This record gives sequence, structure tokens and C-alpha cells, in this order.
Amino acid sequence: MDVSDVLKLAVELSGKIASEYCCRIVASALYGSRVAGHAKPSSDVDVLLILENYDKGVLYLYEEYRGYLFAVLTVDKALFELDLEKSELGEFVVGRLLTPFIPMEGAEYLREASVKFKMRVVLETLASLQSEYPEAYTDLRIKPEFFLYEKLWKRASIYPPVKYSYSRILSDELKPRNLPMMMDGFMEALKKLEVEGIVKFENGYVIPVKSLEIKPSLKSLSIFRELKRATRAYITHGYAGRRVSPMKVAWEFASKAFRGGSLREHGELERSELYLCLPSSIGYVSVLERFSPEALTENIQHFKGFKIESVEKLGGTLNFVDLITLQRNGEFYRIVLKRFKDWYGFKWFPLSIWTLGVQRFALRGKTRMLKEYSAFMKLSKWNLPSPKIVYISLADKLLLTEYVPGQIFDRILSEFFSGSNADSSILEVCRSVGKAMAKVHKHGMVLGDPKPENIKLFNSKVYFLDLEQSSMSGDQAWDLAELLYFTGHMTLSSRKAELYASSILDGYLEVEGGSILEKVADVKYIRVFTMVASPNVLLAMSRVCKNYSTRKL
Repeated sequence: MDVSDVLKLAVELSGKIASEYCCRIVASALYGSRVAGHAKPSSDVDVLLILENYDKGVLYLYEEYRGYLFAVLTVDKALFELDLEKSELGEFVVGRLLTPFIPMEGAEYLREASVKFKMRVVLETLASLQSEYPEAYTDLRIKPEFFLYEKLWKRASIYPPVKYSYSRILSDELKPRNLPMMMDGFMEALKKLEVEGIVKFENGYVIPVKSLEIKPSLKSLSIFRELKRATRAYITHGYAGRRVSPMKVAWEFASKAFRGGSLREHGELERSELYLCLPSSIGYVSVLERFSPEALTENIQHFKGFKIESVEKLGGTLNFVDLITLQRNGEFYRIVLKRFKDWYGFKWFPLSIWTLGVQRFALRGKTRMLKEYSAFMKLSKWNLPSPKIVYISLADKLLLTEYVPGQIFDRILSEFFSGSNADSSILEVCRSVGKAMAKVHKHGMVLGDPKPENIKLFNSKVYFLDLEQSSMSGDQAWDLAELLYFTGHMTLSSRKAELYASSILDGYLEVEGGSILEKVADVKYIRVFTMVASPNVLLAMSRVCKNYSTRKL
């Protein structure tokens, strides 16, 4: 008997049950293995039956009917809608709408419910992504399937009985017919969110447009929210089966939870992260993708045919930065490869203590990498000088960027502070650096660690590098304070310090107002740099800031 014949029997049985309980059918649907295409001859026929004023609340009914065993999940309309809107039943009932289903009655009601449920799933998933990738949230490129797979994995991880079904439904042979049905409601939900300006579509990917104003109910950690739902789902499962033999309920539960052999045969459920990407100059890269620097010319299509000419360490021992030179038929290409380690015991922890109350530093490698990645992407979007992102491996915490040649600002300043005269051309360079910082600040970005050694000048452009402490919220006064006061260790001359500070501020004030200058002169910023610069130099630059703040406000 095919699905259409089973469907007719399901309609008959649903009417019979509704009549028996004196209830009106709000909606009913056929779901499960019979619809998804992986049923055995002995498989139950799964039916969802939503009834109005159903005093049993939620109840499983197992009935033999015309030679088939029907598993009818009956639920009161009010309870169903509570599960739909607030997960009051742990999504034990509404979760059926994630998998393929065929409406029998109330098709429009079920469609609206499906879209509403999937809209909530999408918003919760976006909120989780915003929490997990705050630095790169609007850089993410999300295949629409990500929202489905992420939800299936979350449900399967805390409610194992569904994992077997999900894996079978989306197995290689059944995915082409089932995935479009499952994605239908998600696509409609995403299109509604596009109209609301929350996301946009681009080349088949979903891109978050703006950060969400997360409701209090979504601020709790995702894992705790899912555990709470799991608890409710288990309770609902047991309560719904109260009219069924406990042995049967236990058998149904166990048979789905421990079908490991079948999973190996039909394949595991795809990881949702395969559908979550970050853009680079060579294309979109899955956040799951692993990368081996040694296989650079083999794994990245753009560099096929190149050979690694040399690998040179850049920076100090704590920076984990290499300059890789590639060569092909006399053509050279240089790439900076940066490894982001967790630095709790190294550089940033003592510095975080010293700058307490002034500046917060990110310590986790993943966070620092995404900050730098996002900063370079934003600078490029704003048409400000920035090295191109060549490749990113979130799994290995590696970032590959285009090498920027040119002069390091630190070395230019060494020449200025060590010379007997004030070179006007160097002061003009200082002015351009101050102007470049102001342009970044004008877009709302904080650079985080703009020491002169992290600034390069090439073709009359100023490049800010090493942006692993950058953010779109924070204290812009810190940037200016570090650029000025940290340089104090290079001289003992108050006069040279004043000239340098004046040039930086002249450039800065060409673009931005002087409202932060008084803040930069505050003693709390000066205190941070007393370990590296002499007091007379710090006070000289502080006086310049105060003078400029009164003249330029």
C-alpha cells in the first residue's frame, strides 16, 4: 500500500478519534518514516492530531486499523501553541514539523505553525551565532540549510531518540526528496526576516545585516536552554505514553536511541558547521575546514603550481607569525601566516592586570583571530588600507593575509627621536598616521593595540596591522593614548615628544573632533605607560593633549 492509501486510512482514523473524544480537529498530518521514505513494512503509521478543547492534553494512542498499527500523537490546540511559541512541551510535539509531513486537515494552520516555529529557530540560532562569533557576526556567510541542521543536531544531542530518524531522513538516498520539504518553512521565515532587515540573501547565502537586540529569554546560555527543553521533552514523552504499556514506550525509546549499526550503514547526520562560512579572497571557507600550512600550495586552488620558496619568522617569540614566500616561474607572492594561541600565561594576562580599569584585552586565540579577521574585512569594506584576507581556518586558529611591504612606523620614529633635528618629512608622516587613525575611529572602530610597530606605511598609505584587540565598541581614547604615550620609551626629549604628539593630533583633528583629547590626558592613561616611558615625556605629551582640547573643541 502506498502513502496515498495510508493517508486515506489516517484521515478515517483521525475522524474516528476526534468523534470519540467529542473534539473538533484543528489540524492533522501524516509524518514519520512513511512520509520520509525509510519505512519498513512493519513500521508504525505516525499521525499528528491537533484537537480543540482536548481534555487529555497530550496523549499517544496506538491503534490497529485496517491491518496497520497507527501511532497517533494527539494534542490539545492550546498546548500545541504553547509548545510552538514557548517550547512548553520541550518541542516534543512541534518538533514534528521539522521533518517531512503531509497535512490531512488544517493545511494552512500547519503551514503557518511551521513557518512560525522555524522563524523562532532561525532567531535563536542567529542569537547563538552572535554570542559565539561577536567579532565576525556580520561577516558570516550562512547556507540556509545551516539553520535546519543546527536545530537537528541540538535536538539529537539532548534527545537521542530522534538522531536515528534524522540521519535516515537526510541520508544520501533520501536527502534530495526530503531536504526541500524540510527547508520550505525555513526559506519563508528567512524571507520574512530579510524584509525586516535582519538578514539578507547574497549568492545563495544568508548574511546577518545587523546585530540582534536579544530578548532576555534568549540571553541564557544555549546549552541550558536546550537542556531545559530536553527535560520537558522527556517528561512529555512519558506523560503522552501513559495509556500505553510501559514496556512498549521503553522499547520504542531504546530502539531509536541505540540503532548505531544503522547509522554507520546510512551515514551520520551532516555537521551543521559545513554550511557556515567566512569569506576570504579565495572564496568562502567553512568554519570546520582544517588547514595545514605545509600543504598551502596543494589545498588552495589559487596557489596551485606555486612552490614554497622560504618561511621566515616575523616578530617576537610570542607572535607566532610567519612570512611565507611562494614562487612560480619567476612570479613571487608573499603571505603572512598567523597562529593564534591562547595567551593566558604569556603576554596579555599581566598586561590586563596592569591596564585594569583602562583597557580590556582578549586572551582566547579564537576571539583574537576573529577580531583581527573582522577588522581587516571592515577596513576593506570602508575602502581604508588593509591587507587582503587570503584564508582563514577557524578549526586550527590560523589566519593568512596578504603581506604588506613598506616601512614600519616604529623605525621611522627611531630615526626622528635619535636625530638632532626635527625632520619635517617625518612629522608629516606622523600627521598622516594621526589622520588615518581618525578615519578608522570615524567608522566606530577601536584598533585596540596601535603601537608604532603595528603600523606600516606603503605607497603613501597607512596600514594598521595586528588588530587582534580591535572592536566596534570600546574606548577610542585608548588608541590615541597608546599611539602617543607608548612611543615615549623612544626618547628622553620633552621637545621631541611635544612635536610628535602635535603632529599626530594635527592629523587626527583634520578628520575627527577633539572631544577625546581631554580624556587622553587623564592620569589613568598615563599611569599605564609609566613602566615604559620617562615621566617628563609623558607629561609633555599630556600637556599637548590638554592644550589641543581647549583650542580645538
